[in-house]
Amino acid sequence: MTDEIRNDERLEPLFEMGPDLDAPGRKRILAHGEEIVPALIAVIQDRELWDEAAPGDGFAPIEAAKLLGELQDPRAIEPMYEALYEADPDALLDTALTAALQRFGDDAVAPGIRALKSFGEDFRDDVACVFAKLGVRRRVVFQTLLKNLVKNPMLGATNLAQYGDPEALDALKPMLRHYLMLAAENRQHAETAVSLATAIRQLDGELTQNEEDQLEAVRSQMSKAREIIERVKAGKGGDHHHPDTHVKDHDLGRNDPCWCESGRKYKNCHWNEERR
Repeated sequence: MTDEIRNDERLEPLFEMGPDLDAPGRKRILAHGEEIVPALIAVIQDRELWDEAAPGDGFAPIEAAKLLGELQDPRAIEPMYEALYEADPDALLDTALTAALQRFGDDAVAPGIRALKSFGEDFRDDVACVFAKLGVRRRVVFQTLLKNLVKNPMLGATNLAQYGDPEALDALKPMLRHYLMLAAENRQHAETAVSLATAIRQLDGELTQNEEDQLEAVRSQMSKAREIIERVKAGKGGDHHHPDTHVKDHDLGRNDPCWCESGRKYKNCHWNEERR
């Protein structure tokens, strides 16, 4: 399959330019319209092209995902969900697929639910990240995000804030109180508490004075812990990512809290800025 795709002249910019694909190169590909969609789908489906040693230096599927997002052909939705399930959470391809799927709006909902049923709960974080920024207000989307909150409170809080429905406050507020109590005993819950509080504020919710005081104590714990972590990291090196996949510049996973302590995940906070 790789040779067949590689020899498709319409895709030449993907393989010749790799990470340097420019506007003229993108325009050449997009000019083929819906006819190029099956070829672009084949690029993201070919796992050999995901490696840095592949033609295009591993960026062909990343750029193909972006192009499919621009073309918004429904045929691409299910293959992109399948690729998203298999993509390394720390890979740039994961980010490209998520952003591309979000451009499909309501058309991405039903395939996303089917993919979730097919791949199971391990895929809920990925689907929730897509649903959070679809710009679609539907009960099935909201319920998916609420279940994500239960499964992964820190990521779930961020996704609900991005979704933007104040109804989520009914779930976020009691969860915040719970995690503030947990954080008082174990600081490993501190970042989750901060994420929940941040989401509540972003949805125009209010915190009680007692919650504000508890939150300040939690932030103090986080600051001290980060100082320790930075000292440890300063004395250690190493790359924990798969060697053959392009990853984000920061040594943070997609679902990790951003280094700036905003309470948001790295992908939705400083990642784009640092790439620029």
